[in-house]
Amino acid sequence: MEAFLALPQEELTWNSFSFVGSKTMDMDFKVVELATPFIGGSYMTRGFEEVPGLVLRVKPGGSLKFRLNNKLEAGPGESGCNGTVGLFSSPTMTCKSNSTNIHTHGLHSSPEGNEDNVFLSIAPGESRDYDIKVPEFHMGGTHWYHSHLHHSTALQAGGGGHGMIVVEDPKGSLPAMVQDMPEIPMMLSLVQPVLMMQLEQWALTPDGVSADGQQLWINSAYPEWRRANTPDEIAARDPIWIAVNGQYRPKVSIKEGQWHRLRIAKAAPEWHTTLFL
Repeated sequence: MEAFLALPQEELTWNSFSFVGSKTMDMDFKVVELATPFIGGSYMTRGFEEVPGLVLRVKPGGSLKFRLNNKLEAGPGESGCNGTVGLFSSPTMTCKSNSTNIHTHGLHSSPEGNEDNVFLSIAPGESRDYDIKVPEFHMGGTHWYHSHLHHSTALQAGGGGHGMIVVEDPKGSLPAMVQDMPEIPMMLSLVQPVLMMQLEQWALTPDGVSADGQQLWINSAYPEWRRANTPDEIAARDPIWIAVNGQYRPKVSIKEGQWHRLRIAKAAPEWHTTLFL
């Protein structure tokens, strides 16, 4: 821990995409690397391009148009669900761990068709076109999105499959000093290796084949830390850590006397967070 705290702090960064007019994008749900300098090494997890995903920006009356490509390989539990949305009876088993979809929080959009529909299931190797319409009357605001296939939501969204959405404020809807204020998006991601190891271990097929072949949530510096037998050593070195835009203890350089608008959203399978400025 001392070595980590001694590392120089990096400047906070983020990547974004603006849906302007009929502009569309491809979004890949794939295996991504999540560095964990506070314990050493890194983990491979699932995410929308990166962890967190892109900041998606849209105007009232616009539309989030994108093709979601599931780049994951066939995973454990694909055949272990009763029905297409992952209904099962065991409380210690996740299923369809590598199938996915996308769900938003805060948007006044349709839950049907190719919009904000949590009942869609995109299997490994498949793609789906989304067109999530934002009505003209929608207020500006800070929202977020995550994968939401029942019952792999905690496994995917908690592991990094989430990102921020910004509905831009219409011109003239805010005082000029606020409207023109520089923005700093901060997507807070709760990082819990022990919990994610446990969820991966629960991702079993009916015949008991485990998820070890996926090589997800195995620490590159400590490969002896296995999902099936999470040692106390991991728990002792695994405090609740929060990554900001995928970075740990980043810094934000601002000019004296200049106001900034912080857009903050948090993704976590559990725990609340108290922020201090």
